[in-house]
Amino acid sequence: MIYTMPNMNSCKPLELTLNGVSLYERFNAKQQEHAGALIQIAENYSNKPKVKNAPLYSHLNGDYKALDKELVYHTNALYNHSLFSRILKPAELKIDIPSELKFSIKLFFNTFDKFIEEFYSKAVETEPEGWCWLVMNNGRLEIRVTGYTEPLIGEGIDPLLCLYIPAELNGKDYTELKKCYVNLFLQNIHWNEVNALYLQGVMNFQQKNVFRR
Repeated sequence: MIYTMPNMNSCKPLELTLNGVSLYERFNAKQQEHAGALIQIAENYSNKPKVKNAPLYSHLNGDYKALDKELVYHTNALYNHSLFSRILKPAELKIDIPSELKFSIKLFFNTFDKFIEEFYSKAVETEPEGWCWLVMNNGRLEIRVTGYTEPLIGEGIDPLLCLYIPAELNGKDYTELKKCYVNLFLQNIHWNEVNALYLQGVMNFQQKNVFRR
């Protein structure tokens, strides 16, 4: 399904509020929440009885298993939110897409506009809560959608950018707000940061292929 993007004049950052709270304030609060939880988990680990040669992810009993589950949950969420924050630029900053990244996007999506269109459509369709990503998968650029704490780090996968879709934006009453939110994100990507991640992904891919020879 292809969506018509709303006029940017109708999508002002200060208007993106839900129940009186800025969406960006919500994101910052979530990031701090996961960071605080990881600190607490680290303290809980340190307070457990020490066992000689036991690894950090020890499964000696149910308490350790519970801590491991929390650790994975908050680590994934914090990583996703941190990347999301990294690739957002200040609204007043003008950044052109670096040529090497733009060429690669055109190579895998035919045109840059088609990439924007596909990302926009998938982001708007994401529900109830999750992430829409541009990733490098073994040298190829792809758009993917994941759940809230589902990571993309894995064999041959390098995340380049991601957009958080909050659960509060789902439902027919918030359709236009969600479209404005996705559109604003696409207008405020820090392409230099994305390009740095892209170049790192290219290097990772090249090194992996060299070692395989």
